[in-house]
Amino acid sequence: ILNLVHRQITLSIVDALKEFDIPIFFTMHDLICVCPNYTMLSSDGICEKCLNKKYINCIKQKCIKNSTAKSALGFIEAHYLKFKKVYDDIDMYIAPSDFYRRKLIEGDFTKKDIVHRKNPLPVGTEYRLPDEVCDYILYFGRLSREKGVLTLFKAVEKLENVTLKVLGAGPEEQELRDYIRENNLADKIELLGFKTGKELESIVEKSRCVVVPSEWYENGPYSVMEAMAKGRPIIASDLGGLKELVEEGVTGYIFKATDVDELAGKIELIMNLSEDEYTKLCQNSLEFAKSEFDPISYANWIVEKYKLYRKKD
Repeated sequence: ILNLVHRQITLSIVDALKEFDIPIFFTMHDLICVCPNYTMLSSDGICEKCLNKKYINCIKQKCIKNSTAKSALGFIEAHYLKFKKVYDDIDMYIAPSDFYRRKLIEGDFTKKDIVHRKNPLPVGTEYRLPDEVCDYILYFGRLSREKGVLTLFKAVEKLENVTLKVLGAGPEEQELRDYIRENNLADKIELLGFKTGKELESIVEKSRCVVVPSEWYENGPYSVMEAMAKGRPIIASDLGGLKELVEEGVTGYIFKATDVDELAGKIELIMNLSEDEYTKLCQNSLEFAKSEFDPISYANWIVEKYKLYRKKD
């Protein structure tokens, strides 16, 4: 199974695998097969101009790190792979979200199968409700523009008696710190930096809910999966594959991406649920994680697919 190979070991590995008649599966963690920038983001936000193989738009908009040179390299790579038909040498593509499956099919980059299967959580993941829940809401992940963290700050700013903890690092960190200082939000918003291991796990499981305010096409983010394994309800934007993980009023709530007022309303809603309503939301989230992210069932599915593709050969 290939993962994120384009700018690491490259797709040259496909030729080597083909020599031994090994079925090749490719897990699509991003959209690089139909977008040289892999995120479908330009400086103006979400962009699908390259979706129909018009990769020149990557250079025109300097989509890769705002650099003409790097964008040109992305353009060249995309055209080379298209010309060589490398993508048709891969037997099956696995999209962790059905949204990504549909986008990849729309991009028409391969004749091979593109199927949807959610990512698994690691073997040994503890699926359990926390012993203690605090009143803070939580964001954890990369601090970058497309993650919508500033939108979340503005929503929290509108609310009384709501505190937000933020875990992570990234290019927008200083801007976010400046916003907190300039708007006197230090008593409402804490930036706690990058956390891992038991410390991260403890902060996640004690949160009232986890907010995913993304402003780009999320796939199947592990932050959501890890939070649901602890029975945390999720408030998420309506972009990408997030709506496939969060069911309105069942495992959390969905809001329109970038809409500060709607996000504030969903946070207020979850903070004011009765104990029974909130407990039900938590239990639903936990049960969804148990049924959808199980690594053993994922491994069994992969094995069956390998057997199937062996027979095809």
